[in-house]
Amino acid sequence: MQQEFKIVNIESVSLEQLKAATDLLIGRDYYTANELKKLLSDKDSKAASFALLNGNGDFMGFRISLAYPHYQEFVDAKKYSPDLWECDLKNVAYFKSLFLLEEVRGQGWGTKLSKTSMGVFKKLGYKKIFAHSWKESPSKSFYYLKNLGFQVIKEHPNFWSDIDYECTRCKTPPCDCTALEMLGPING
Repeated sequence: MQQEFKIVNIESVSLEQLKAATDLLIGRDYYTANELKKLLSDKDSKAASFALLNGNGDFMGFRISLAYPHYQEFVDAKKYSPDLWECDLKNVAYFKSLFLLEEVRGQGWGTKLSKTSMGVFKKLGYKKIFAHSWKESPSKSFYYLKNLGFQVIKEHPNFWSDIDYECTRCKTPPCDCTALEMLGPING
């Protein structure tokens, strides 16, 4: 029997569930509970962020997306390149984080969560969306973004090195992973 899943607004899951998921999937203490609360404090960002639940209501993954100008609070201006975007900054939203439990990876849920977010941003009038994709991702997660029409704009070595957390790849701080800054159309 095939398991059923549903996409729900991120507000449908508790902050404790989201914190536990980020610790497991990204690395312990990548986000504090207060940071998660602040990330989701903007109404448009909250509206465009989603969780994936299985039929039992268990948390399977999430997509945190941020509206302009809210994302500017969370992304160092030196770590993105609006001068290369060929689009007014006010028309660009941000994919902050997408993570799925291993058992649902490769089934199209990342794309579905992202398209759901894009649909919200399209209704809000956004034209493009940018993301920082983890280059060293074991699942090569940047491919799903390429399939959505995203293009690599720039590489940012040691992107997460200033965050004191235990990267799932590096195991100890500082993280030396590379982020691929990617830009794509809103096609939700």
